[in-house]
Amino acid sequence: VFSNVETVNGLIFTGIINGFDNYVVDYLLGKNRNNSKSQEIKRIHSIDVLRVVMAFLVVTIHIPFKNNVGSIFITYGKVAVPFFLTVCGYFLYRNNPQEMMPRLIKQTIRMFIFYVLSNIVYAIAVIKLHDFSIASITSKQILDFVLYNMSPFSEHLWFFGSLLYALIILMILNKLKVLNYAMFISPLLLIAYIVLSYLNIAPYYALRNAILVTLPYVMMGMLIHRYEDKLLKIKNSILWILALILCASAIVEFYTIKNLDVPFISCEILVYVIVILCLKYPDFGKDTLAEKIGRDLSLTIYVIHILVAMILEKIIPTNTGLISTYGAITTFVVTALIAACYNSLKKLISKNTKEL
Repeated sequence: VFSNVETVNGLIFTGIINGFDNYVVDYLLGKNRNNSKSQEIKRIHSIDVLRVVMAFLVVTIHIPFKNNVGSIFITYGKVAVPFFLTVCGYFLYRNNPQEMMPRLIKQTIRMFIFYVLSNIVYAIAVIKLHDFSIASITSKQILDFVLYNMSPFSEHLWFFGSLLYALIILMILNKLKVLNYAMFISPLLLIAYIVLSYLNIAPYYALRNAILVTLPYVMMGMLIHRYEDKLLKIKNSILWILALILCASAIVEFYTIKNLDVPFISCEILVYVIVILCLKYPDFGKDTLAEKIGRDLSLTIYVIHILVAMILEKIIPTNTGLISTYGAITTFVVTALIAACYNSLKKLISKNTKEL
């Protein structure tokens, strides 16, 4: 399989996505990343540690374990994407609209790059690995892609398009200087998402859109940043007890509802408890391997894990334990190794460039 040059090129190209913005975004904005004071943010090591946990949970959603074990992982995996979006909002937020705008512009350009390149990569992959034909894409698929970011090449790519749309909306709100007020509607939008999901009035991917899902999660992260001082006054014991209760009630919801396509209320609340706990313990996991993987590799893992799984299925028989039983672990480990190799290569190239 690896003799297929297009497949190997696709895998390499996907890895490049993670570092492409290091040069293109700064060029477009006319800024030097190293000299920009706006880039100076405090390092919260616990969030980096949780990034790798959430990245693994994302893999278990797309490549589930067998039976109820897989369903339980998917249940907790419902926290993963909201965590990434909430953290994104937390780090983006600035109280001053003028300080916020450059950050929003930069992140929007970055998401546009990921959105375009990741879809190109997966288009190449499905054409070569699954004999997919672009001509087979229907008008409905195109409409779903434009409205709901439902990529015809790989479903997980919805994240980049949805975040891109949300960031554009945030830029407009910030330009109008109403963002600090608009973010208070985020709980109502999430409640609407939950209610509409249970009413089953539309396909899950239609409700999982930028307005009902991505935008409010990002704004919730901004609210957490805005009121961080007050939130940090909550006693640690209360947060831990609440987290344990929510973890248990999420399992109850799974066995009661028996529908993994709908959001679980416990998980919707749990994500914010986890973020606040990370802020409570900012040095948790400092200088550990988990922190390094979460900080440097989690985004690459998210982008390429489906592609890695597609290739592994061509190499390893699906009835072997590495795929049939431990597919999520195998895919995560291989993806992390590829991401680590790419990251090391990127740093080496950067070092040699500076020396020149």
